[in-house]
Amino acid sequence: MRTSLPRVLSAVLAVVLGGALTGAAAAAVSGPDVSGWQHPNGYTIDWSAAHNVGGAQFAFVKATEGTNYTNPYFASDSAAVKADKMARGAYHFARPAAGTASAAAQARHFVAAAGKLDGRGDLPPVLDLEVTGGLGVSALVAWTRTYLTEVERLTGRTPMVYTSPGFWKSGMGNSTAFTGYPLWIATWGPKPILAGGWTRYTFWQYTDKATLAGMAGPLDMSVFNGTVAELRALANDAPAPPPAPKVPTAPATLTAMPAAGAVALRWTAPKTPGGAIVGYEVTVDGGAPQRLPGSATSFTAAGLSATAAHRFTVAAINATGAGPVATVVGTPLVPTQVLLTTATPAAGPATVTATVTRSDTGAALPGATVMVRLTPRSGAAPAPYTATTGGAGRLDIPVSTAVTTDVTVTVPQSALAAAVARTTVAAVVRVRPAPALTLRLSATKIRAGRTVTFTGTTDRALAGEKVYRQSYYGGAWHTRAAGTVRGTGTVAFGVRPLAKSTSAYRLWVPATPGHAAAASKTVTLRVV
Repeated sequence: MRTSLPRVLSAVLAVVLGGALTGAAAAAVSGPDVSGWQHPNGYTIDWSAAHNVGGAQFAFVKATEGTNYTNPYFASDSAAVKADKMARGAYHFARPAAGTASAAAQARHFVAAAGKLDGRGDLPPVLDLEVTGGLGVSALVAWTRTYLTEVERLTGRTPMVYTSPGFWKSGMGNSTAFTGYPLWIATWGPKPILAGGWTRYTFWQYTDKATLAGMAGPLDMSVFNGTVAELRALANDAPAPPPAPKVPTAPATLTAMPAAGAVALRWTAPKTPGGAIVGYEVTVDGGAPQRLPGSATSFTAAGLSATAAHRFTVAAINATGAGPVATVVGTPLVPTQVLLTTATPAAGPATVTATVTRSDTGAALPGATVMVRLTPRSGAAPAPYTATTGGAGRLDIPVSTAVTTDVTVTVPQSALAAAVARTTVAAVVRVRPAPALTLRLSATKIRAGRTVTFTGTTDRALAGEKVYRQSYYGGAWHTRAAGTVRGTGTVAFGVRPLAKSTSAYRLWVPATPGHAAAASKTVTLRVV
């Protein structure tokens, strides 16, 4: 296996970089990244020539893009790279979209095509981030974190980020939240330019116009920031390490339990062959380690965004040093509230509107999955079903007004980790049918100038509500007076007609959030 580029390629690289060969460039540990574009008209790459003549020590092959595209040459190119004893990498071209669900879906699509990349000679999986997909900075940051943590969960490897300084500053707001992931930076010039708080790059793509034996150009070419031995170590192909010192093992049973705006970590003390544990180091999203006493078995990370998953590590320390880290991913609970309102028309089903919002800010939570249960007071209750809130965090639920029905809307919440508690937020509202309403007259025939009493009866639950006396003329019902239902469920009106007539009357109660509208049967009064 070669450990340096041929003299001719080194000279070409020196010209491209203006003689400013430092770090990885000086070591000339280089290699291409390829996709379907390197197979014009079905061209077959000669990977043996790329390695043995061109001196390439590694190659990255595009595996997937979005959720539907898989590079048809990925499997053959990837197998050939490995067969020719080069370090092999695979990358996913990101197509960000609204909502972090697309990030997780793309991560699964990539791993399904590329595998876990945990074999001998495999470089870490790469996220190629070059387009925003129309997302704003905060949404793109959340999307990126979800993708990376999902790939890490599926493969057990820490992914690498490919980007350019210009895109990272404009699309990601120059976020410093990803420095815990290795950086592959694309700056086509005399030296690499970093962004986002990174102080070191792992790979540097210095040109997109390179040529290499056995391949159709022009090519993207990168250099590794280290030696060939360090490259092989990154690719799980390092020599067997010497016996490890007797540091503690990784903390056992590390779990992440969600809370509002926080994640509570729990673990059990690990084995410590080199002496008692004197402390723990905890990191949150790759930040600076926080030191805890040796007796600690828990830590709560507060002030966290609930729109993305977070990565935590815990390492035990004894007199020998710090042991390996245990890693877990967790997401804080979104503080949630559910408000139910009811609209009951004069006819047809009522509509219960569930509005799901954040209880801390009042912001709507669109796309929230809720469970709806309708429990009628008579007959068998139908099975509960799930639904999703709309853009304003709202969901309209039709409810029959034939019988009294309790409507329960529940928003389940849980963290990404498996061993966590589950909490729910629920709200209940009762929808009643139209109340029974009767009307009787003290007399159905009176002389003009005399008084007749209209007496209505209804459900005592309507005590305090308004009931309206209506008469029919001109082809429609007209309200003549209003009365209040007494605690006994009755209401009375006195009427003193002054002229001879024959009129139809009824009592009417309008729809409320608790019941549908109702009307009594019609009665006729003759005035002679």
